[in-house]
Amino acid sequence: MICDVEFMAVWIGFLIIAVICLAVERLLKKRKEDHSQTPGKLSEEKLYSAADLYLLKTGDTPPKASVQRNFSVTGKEVYFELPGDFIEFNSHCELDPAYQYEPDNDSDFTGFKEDYPQIWFGPTKEIQSAVEEYFKNGTAGSDFVELKNDHFLFAATVDYYGDRLRFYAFNENSHGGLYSGIGLAYSRNYEGTSLERKLIAALDEAAATYDEVE
Repeated sequence: MICDVEFMAVWIGFLIIAVICLAVERLLKKRKEDHSQTPGKLSEEKLYSAADLYLLKTGDTPPKASVQRNFSVTGKEVYFELPGDFIEFNSHCELDPAYQYEPDNDSDFTGFKEDYPQIWFGPTKEIQSAVEEYFKNGTAGSDFVELKNDHFLFAATVDYYGDRLRFYAFNENSHGGLYSGIGLAYSRNYEGTSLERKLIAALDEAAATYDEVE
């Protein structure tokens, strides 16, 4: 009788271990399936911020009408256009002026939001390094397009604090010896999505309509 009890205890122990192993196997399989989803899918919520999930849904929404913007720099008045989806904000640094992608905001001014795409003017070490690479090798970053027009040397995309920076490099170093540009900073989570194309189209418009008046 004692042997039967011991046998039952061992058998139950093996059964419990088998159940636990099966549960773990199913959990690992579920995680693997989640990570294999196409970027931008809502099933990857744990990999995306709340802002990412909201903004990705706006990629297929037509942009608001473009608005002429202007600012003064080094004795010149600068004019360019951006869709109304971009709201000016204070960057509190050399990246000025700066505009944040907030398609549902109709205000004239907004506050900084870390996870939101931004278009700004100014110098960064990433742009400076790309310009130096361009002068050395004739190319820089990825998606390189040489321009050499009245305002810009080239356009390119580089890494930017773990995310992406698409920019147009100005053809003169007007910021204390540093090259500057018009930059679009956005999350890697947007790569290959309609939102990325929408944001880059806005940057392209700003560059295409850029003009300086002394």
